[in-house]
Amino acid sequence: MRVRSLLLIMLLLAFSYFTPSCIDKDTPEKMPVPTPTIAPTTPTPSPTPSINLSSIITRLEEVRGLKLLYDIPHHWISPDELIKRYNATVVVGDDPDDILLKALFMVEEGVDPDEVEAEYRSGTVMAYYDIEKKEMVTVRGYEDELEKIYVHEYLHALQDQHFNLTRVLNQSTFDRHMAAKALVEGDALFTYDLYQGKSPSGLTIGISKIYNDLTRRTLEEFRMFPQTKGKYFVTRLYLDGGKSWDLVNEAYYNLPATTEMVMHPDKYFKGEEGVSLSAPEIPLDGWDMTISDTMGEFFIRTMLAGHIPSNNASRAASGWGGDRLVLFQNESDYLFVFNISWDTRRDAEEFLDGYRVLMETLDGRTINNGDNFTEWMVDGEWILLVDENDTLNRTVLAGSSNPQIIELCMGEL
Repeated sequence: MRVRSLLLIMLLLAFSYFTPSCIDKDTPEKMPVPTPTIAPTTPTPSPTPSINLSSIITRLEEVRGLKLLYDIPHHWISPDELIKRYNATVVVGDDPDDILLKALFMVEEGVDPDEVEAEYRSGTVMAYYDIEKKEMVTVRGYEDELEKIYVHEYLHALQDQHFNLTRVLNQSTFDRHMAAKALVEGDALFTYDLYQGKSPSGLTIGISKIYNDLTRRTLEEFRMFPQTKGKYFVTRLYLDGGKSWDLVNEAYYNLPATTEMVMHPDKYFKGEEGVSLSAPEIPLDGWDMTISDTMGEFFIRTMLAGHIPSNNASRAASGWGGDRLVLFQNESDYLFVFNISWDTRRDAEEFLDGYRVLMETLDGRTINNGDNFTEWMVDGEWILLVDENDTLNRTVLAGSSNPQIIELCMGEL
């Protein structure tokens, strides 16, 4: 059985992405800064040698309060080479992540999210810091943006050298990974503001784009969360720490455990983590569990916001208390089960109301409607929403391409 986390979706940030590495997630809290072993490289000469990189790094070190511990090799590549590097990471064949996102109505049928992401990368990605090779890679064609690029990417190098970004970003769930990424990217954007002499602000203006099609909207939400919400989170840490980097630096060893903590920093300060849930057991002979993950408030909000107003989606997703999502597959069908706990009964009801509106937006046809469940059919998929109304205020969402499996789910739940 191959079980994986949805965090393996290759998500890209506006100016950088990170090469994933496999490490032990139980890293000691205070980890010594490693001395990297890097094969000798010959950096590709910059097409604009007149830029004063030394002064940029000196100013960045002064603003962030961290020193570059060793030099970073620097390479230039073409946009075509960037796409080749990205395509080398794409999963070939039926990707469980794509199946799940389509089953949750987060991407459109007949659309390949990898192709959409490749199109985005080819036109917008300027540079990235490679965690594995400890080098910066810059795409030719953005020479007018070099100062912004260098400040952002050398900040990632500083983070890596002082806090070990492999440890920080290699998290066990989608929710934890996105929360950690928000700290990293929020730090970079906030630092750039201070580098420019701006006053501390959690606002991130002019980054997110509005797309008409569902797939691009979903990928944009995934892409922009670490920047918009991350910058807000880091701003709170910086200001609550007396306009110092102390709480920000400490956060790299006391990571936000959930996207809820990033979106609502008071929950981070209180240490309010979600409860640990398992998915309801469904007897399925001949099926494999291909995804098992914790998604978090941000993911649920994104799922809803693709179809209902943003404010309504935020309200329906707030009060998240923990979740577990699993995807089962056989040769022809799939089944997902999304078990969610809510802080209060009212929070559970707001999610139920929001999801019912989502089904109306999709013209879902009601098949069954009981006291604590509703079953719909939408474009050949059967959706089941169950209100458990227990001590954890749980709701269970299930969906399948096979109506008999949904009936089995209903009986088990």
